[in-house]
Amino acid sequence: MNTARAPLALLALLAIVVALLSASVAVAATKPNPHALLDCNYCHLTTPRFGVDTLETVDFWRAEGDEPQLCERCHGPEANFHPLGVTPDPKRSGTRLPERLPLGKSEAVRDQVVCVSCHFLHAADADHALLRGFPGSAELRLFSSWQELCRECHGANLEKRSPHAGDERACAFCHSTKPQPGQKPTITPAGSKLCAFCHGAKDEEHYAGVSPFKEPQPCTGCHDPHLGKDHPARLKAGYLDPLRDSVTINPHNKRTFCFACHADGTSAPLRAATVVALCQRCHNSGKIPGMSHPMNKVPAGYAIPQGWPLSDGFMSCLTCHVAGHVPGAIAGPGDPTDRPHLLRGGVADDRTAVCFRCHKKEQWAGRNPHQEAARTKKGCELCHTGTPVIGQDRAEPVTFVAGINIICLACHDVVGHPGGIRHTVTLTAAMKAVPDLLPLGPGRQITCTTCHEPHIEAPGRHLLRGGEEQPAFCLRCHKL
Repeated sequence: MNTARAPLALLALLAIVVALLSASVAVAATKPNPHALLDCNYCHLTTPRFGVDTLETVDFWRAEGDEPQLCERCHGPEANFHPLGVTPDPKRSGTRLPERLPLGKSEAVRDQVVCVSCHFLHAADADHALLRGFPGSAELRLFSSWQELCRECHGANLEKRSPHAGDERACAFCHSTKPQPGQKPTITPAGSKLCAFCHGAKDEEHYAGVSPFKEPQPCTGCHDPHLGKDHPARLKAGYLDPLRDSVTINPHNKRTFCFACHADGTSAPLRAATVVALCQRCHNSGKIPGMSHPMNKVPAGYAIPQGWPLSDGFMSCLTCHVAGHVPGAIAGPGDPTDRPHLLRGGVADDRTAVCFRCHKKEQWAGRNPHQEAARTKKGCELCHTGTPVIGQDRAEPVTFVAGINIICLACHDVVGHPGGIRHTVTLTAAMKAVPDLLPLGPGRQITCTTCHEPHIEAPGRHLLRGGEEQPAFCLRCHKL
């Protein structure tokens, strides 16, 4: 509105209100309302009187205020998501007259859905698309979600009016004209805004770890809106095919990625002979975090928690981890798969808590195996199942009470590793060769002891092999 013509007393009052709001609201509006930049006379014949005029008393320039032609001076028909000029009627489309949204009042559009039925043009900000009943509008918090706003007219029939239904009426939601064979279809609004109207805007997390494409894709790059319900998430073949043999996608807790582990994309037979082999297809590739715990027969003296499955007495990946199925879909109702690293009994911010469900915490408490090995040549049993012969045994014949990385993590739970990179991966042909001074673990896996010497007290910081300091030590494998 044009505040230049408002009374000075009103402007003073507005300044006080703005100051109070600024002091009480922690987060400022992120998107200004573009209508606030217009002069009142761009839409109105005469300047409205603040606090006096209503929709019934203001006048408009060359059009009634609720006729779409006024809005279409700036917004073309292709920008509209909802059909205009329709009258809510249970007999026609299963809709009803709204109680909290205004329909058209002028003669040309009386009782019809118009732009201002859903939008409050003078909203304080555009953070909520100028929708009525949302923060910033004249009637605050009438609706808690856009679905609730839509139910004002559609009621319980909202979910039944899917544009993916495939009937002739559904085409009108996305296409300005009915698509014809051999002709390029016309889309009502441009790009992914149309999809976001129902599905909401997607942030970067939506694509993280699940996109096979180098460049960002529109919604239709991965989804085909014309596929039926028998295609989960309506994902198209051009998206799924590149992912079938990928070792970097995260299929856990994703209903549409069952094919990553199961032969026919359901809970049917696995794609590998054993669970361990199946998990190693990705976790032994060197491209994602690998596995550390040995898959041995449970040693005497260890008690596996009840319900943690074994395979003929041997541990498998599923002994400590749940499969990561979608709760209620495959794993069964109520299965709590939302847990750190899919660990059974996992505790947030404590990755070693699950280890002490089987291992005795007091075995390591209060002892420093590095000092014991360096000073007394004792304490070998903390890490080894048998005492190595000092000066004779090498890495190949010695045995350990657990995987090397697991042993180290029992005491060292370092999240901020140098460079923020997980180094314990399997070395691939594409990686730079590791010097002979730095020993690799089984299967050319980089372990904690590849870089750190556990049998010395402190020749250098962090027990780095050779006593060389950072960054010189890192440059043995990494390039500047």
